[in-house]
Amino acid sequence: GDGFGWRGAGQLARGRKAAPRSSMGCRCLVLLASGALASASGEVAISAVVACSGRHAQFEHNLPSWLNAEGLGELVVVDWSSEPPLRVTFDRALGRLSAERSGPSLILARVEGEPSWVLSRAFNVGFRLASGALICKLDVDARLHPVFLRHHASLLLVGHSPGSPADVLAQATRDVAARRSFVAGDWRQAETAEALHLNGLFLAWADVLRSVGGYDGGALPAP
Repeated sequence: GDGFGWRGAGQLARGRKAAPRSSMGCRCLVLLASGALASASGEVAISAVVACSGRHAQFEHNLPSWLNAEGLGELVVVDWSSEPPLRVTFDRALGRLSAERSGPSLILARVEGEPSWVLSRAFNVGFRLASGALICKLDVDARLHPVFLRHHASLLLVGHSPGSPADVLAQATRDVAARRSFVAGDWRQAETAEALHLNGLFLAWADVLRSVGGYDGGALPAP
């Protein structure tokens, strides 16, 4: 297999099934949508990855907040064998947004034939499809503040620069030692019941995720 770095998004036509790959860890991947709310060009600084099985209502409710996040260049959604498929909900939610507004590139990938939810496998599929220098893992029930990504990206940059896409891409060209850190929620610092689930979010450099073989929810070190 070609490991974590497989870039299927550029190789699949709309609706075409990808041949099963052991490195993908799933039976069948179908790329359902790829494009942008408005034309975009250039490198992607930050990709957000969401994976879900069912939970259509939470997805539809929170999608606008993800698309409105400052600095987001790409949103990758993995539909892990949801029934009914997430595509209808995805299209309906996008239909409520202005066709003229700018926004991130969008990928909706459906994994078929999986009888049970496996969080790490679902997210690793999304991480393989993401093209950003930084990857943000989002839970489907997380609603983002507009400055969430820029603020937390700045924590990973030399000198804590403002976290603009240009800042992120500049650091992506530095020595890998400058990208060893990640940002993750800490449930022990939660002040509300909802904040207890922030440990399900993290922001990390894509090349470092590749170097450790992807994501294992039980392997993140304690803050």
